[in-house]
Amino acid sequence: MTDSHGTTQAGAPPRGRTSAPDDARRLAARLAQVEKIKLPLEEHLAFLARTGERCDEVLHELAPLFEGCVQPMGDREREALHASRSLGLACAAAYAFAARARAGTSGSQKLSVLTLKAMRYVVDVMATSYATYSRLPDGAWRQLHQLYLLAEREGVAMGVADAASRTSVLGLYCETLLVSLAGPYRLSPADRDAAARLVRDRVALATVSREAPDTAGTCHFAIECEEDTPPRPARENRPAGTHLRILDTSALVKDLRMGALPGEAGAFAAKIAAFLDDPPKRSMFREAADGSVAICVGVKAIAFFVAHEAGVNGESEALALRQGLTMPLRALPEDESGRLIPIHEWAVMNASSGGLRLQRRASTDYPVAIGEVVGIRAPSKAEWRIGVTRWVTGMTDGTIEFGVQFFANAVCAVWLRPWQAGSERALALLVAEGEGNTEELLLAPAGAYEESREYEIAGEGFRSRVRAAALVEGNGKFELFRVAPE
Repeated sequence: MTDSHGTTQAGAPPRGRTSAPDDARRLAARLAQVEKIKLPLEEHLAFLARTGERCDEVLHELAPLFEGCVQPMGDREREALHASRSLGLACAAAYAFAARARAGTSGSQKLSVLTLKAMRYVVDVMATSYATYSRLPDGAWRQLHQLYLLAEREGVAMGVADAASRTSVLGLYCETLLVSLAGPYRLSPADRDAAARLVRDRVALATVSREAPDTAGTCHFAIECEEDTPPRPARENRPAGTHLRILDTSALVKDLRMGALPGEAGAFAAKIAAFLDDPPKRSMFREAADGSVAICVGVKAIAFFVAHEAGVNGESEALALRQGLTMPLRALPEDESGRLIPIHEWAVMNASSGGLRLQRRASTDYPVAIGEVVGIRAPSKAEWRIGVTRWVTGMTDGTIEFGVQFFANAVCAVWLRPWQAGSERALALLVAEGEGNTEELLLAPAGAYEESREYEIAGEGFRSRVRAAALVEGNGKFELFRVAPE
């Protein structure tokens, strides 16, 4: 694979060498030390030419240690990720120092090249954080904003700084702003990459200016360049100041909505356009909360626990928690293999009627991924609530936070089988939603739904025949669909 520097990823370091994280820390310290010495510009540039190549090699060696990892990450993966991001930001700072030293002198092309090089290191750090669902390092946004302001002030923001890719400082800056608005922590890896391609191909349609242009105000985003924050919707109470810039996405949104992309691609483009045009405010007030809930992941795991816990005494659980015990639920063995289905206790950080923000510092036996269906049970509650993970963020110390949006209550575990002779059955859940839990749906493994298909569902003491009426939500992990009796 290649990164934004256009270089190819190197393999693992040969035996006998120091580890890549150690090399990264040593190089970052050297870059910081040279900046403090304040070498003359030409000597500083010569140092960067010698050291930059080695920094890129180490960054490429680190990447395979955490690429593709999901949260929660192990100690080794987190160490590699932290070392990579620290070295990337150190490289950015070194090139930014050289760019500031070049400012005000002749040679605007050299200044734009140095500024773009620094920005690319920051952008790579952000991309790495998004790919691992890890919180951005402190200072990353401020560093990016300041580099853009430097290029703008020196009049080199719009000129091509990389002839091979025809990239300008303004182009890379706009692309990075747009990717952040597309909700990278709320998208699966494939969707995040698709969103990045969409905005990259249309980045020329976005503008950054000092004043809000005469376009739809819903497509205006405030960039506070003195702050360490991403762009935010410029609603009624927009901040003011000499370092405020306005990102206008109106032309890009129009192109995404009117581009006539076929089928699923068009639907996805419309989804990204919604992030870039008046993103919705939180519709449900979220209150700070404490306590804990039990979490299990996956349709099959939820079905097992729903069946097993149907007769649990809620009052005895509440008493156990008051006595200092944790959630008294234990892992259950799977039926065909005997492996344990894990369940873990998560701390509740805040809650609304529509979902929870959860946190855990200890490791788990299952990955936490975007779009995963989860079962949630609070102490003293016999009922399991069903939700889906909408965002995930990992911290440097291994703490994981994720947001769950509720969509139904579990009614009972059932066996689901298409109404054809010889069809295999699968564990599923009969769930209920709506006022008074009057609407019934089926939560099934991915691939179960087919429009108008007939199924047999069998639970404890009942068996019935139903027809698939409409798919409510589905991905590669689960399908939730309405059913009607036959």
